Amino acid sequence: MAWFLVAFGAVFEMPVVVIAAVRMGVVKTSFLRKHWRYAIVINAIIAMVATPSQDAFSFIAMFIPLEILYEISLLVARVIERRRPAVQTETAHDDEGRPLLPPDVCCRAPGGQTASANGAPDGRQHGGAVSRYTRMTP
Repeated sequence: MAWFLVAFGAVFEMPVVVIAAVRMGVVKTSFLRKHWRYAIVINAIIAMVATPSQDAFSFIAMFIPLEILYEISLLVARVIERRRPAVQTETAHDDEGRPLLPPDVCCRAPGGQTASANGAPDGRQHGGAVSRYTRMTP
């Protein structure tokens, strides 16, 4: 009887795990919705393993709440996913407020020709230290 109570307690923690995974960005609700058939099979296997007896009543008593909780957790996770703001990347700026680019990004040189980020017109590095970010010229 104690194993049955522990199994039901673990089953009722499943929505917390699904919602936490969605909030951390480990999985998306679209992925979980797309693979709903696999989720049903996995929930059935969990219900079969977690129930202490071989009868169908124990399996059904575990499987139905597990499936309902899974669907409810998907609905809650979808709401959370929609409310989450888009990830904003911060652009580095120099002292005068102009954006800086990483050195592997190609820039326009003042003469109109393309140049590497360190300023060499043909893309080669030449003497002197190259900073991690360089000024972007219009």
